[in-house]
Amino acid sequence: MVLEYHYLTQKEAQELDNELMSDTIGYKLEQLMEIAGLSCAICIHHCYPHLFCQYSDGYSNQFSSSQTISSQIMVICGPGNNGGDGLVIARYLKLFGGNPIVIYPKKGNHPLYDNLVTLLKSLSIPIIPTIEEINPIPALIIDSIFGFSFSGDYIKSPFNSIIDYMKKCSNISAIPIVSIDIPSGWNVDNIYSENDTLLYPDIIISLTAPKVCTLSFKGKHYIAGRFVPPFLATKYNIDYINKIYLNNNNELFTLL
Repeated sequence: MVLEYHYLTQKEAQELDNELMSDTIGYKLEQLMEIAGLSCAICIHHCYPHLFCQYSDGYSNQFSSSQTISSQIMVICGPGNNGGDGLVIARYLKLFGGNPIVIYPKKGNHPLYDNLVTLLKSLSIPIIPTIEEINPIPALIIDSIFGFSFSGDYIKSPFNSIIDYMKKCSNISAIPIVSIDIPSGWNVDNIYSENDTLLYPDIIISLTAPKVCTLSFKGKHYIAGRFVPPFLATKYNIDYINKIYLNNNNELFTLL
């Protein structure tokens, strides 16, 4: 736990997101999602390089059938913006030589999500509505169901059973889990420990800045999504993040 760093509340995270997409800053949702997804995919590749094929004979062979089911990366996407980030992540994991499969039980209403699904189909990435069709279990799970807008303790079907599935994969089969922004099912303004019965991932990749709920997280904690101008970072007391990036070779992600 790093007490000198400011962790965002749900209210702060929402206000910061709104300001990024305001006329003053000028981002569009599509831009933020693309930057976030690319940054997270690069971070995942960094953490699990053995799950990606390395070919010496050119880009075209990245999609070879020689990739085995044992290297499968399951990306579980929710219906909102966190799920949209997951759709982008899956695309880049494929482009990096990975073997992603997308679980997408409930599609979002925004046309953007339809476009992201079309891009996945163009790369022949499987998109499946339920985990019941998955066998065997994957080598890695990307949790991209709920983001900072989630509140409350009640999780509706089918996501309650999907989160239970992830917990079993982690606790029984030791399958690593990477949560995007916050672990699904966590209330942003609560602080959780490893003793809680909720999903507890191996890695969290916080977007923009860490959230209050991750204060006591004991796994590896990365930051991704470099889109906050300096004056806005100062306003939300997250100037430290740019300093961390500068001290870590200016990558698109950094270890907190």
